[in-house]
Amino acid sequence: MKALGISITTNEIAIAILEKISTAKPILIHTSKTPVKKHNDNAKLMDWFESVFIELITQHKPDSVAYRMILNPNKDQIPAWEFPLGVLNLVCFKHSLPCIGYSSSKITGSATKVNAVRFPEAVKSSNYQKYAMEAAYRACEGKK
Repeated sequence: MKALGISITTNEIAIAILEKISTAKPILIHTSKTPVKKHNDNAKLMDWFESVFIELITQHKPDSVAYRMILNPNKDQIPAWEFPLGVLNLVCFKHSLPCIGYSSSKITGSATKVNAVRFPEAVKSSNYQKYAMEAAYRACEGKK
């Protein structure tokens, strides 16, 4: 099983790809960051996000997708952080992919304590953005 984990911030989309074979622990096979294009028009921004999500799914061919949700964005963050998740869910639906949302706050009470999830060693030792890896790990394990 190959899982795509996504974490979106105002400035970038971080992704991590984990692959799990049989009962083995998931292995980190790819990470990347894409700068978010700046648009004054939300419709154009969502069109750009749709293109990026389709490209990621086409390129990496995941079996499932997971993303990090922000529970308390401020008004200015909503278009950049929350709207794209609706687009991601639609793109996954059109590609018949399960799409799992999670929140670190829901798990630990604090978004700074994401280590509550027991990552495999390959993920723990990586310097990469941990929210995208946590999302991919959750998708591999089928957890919400």
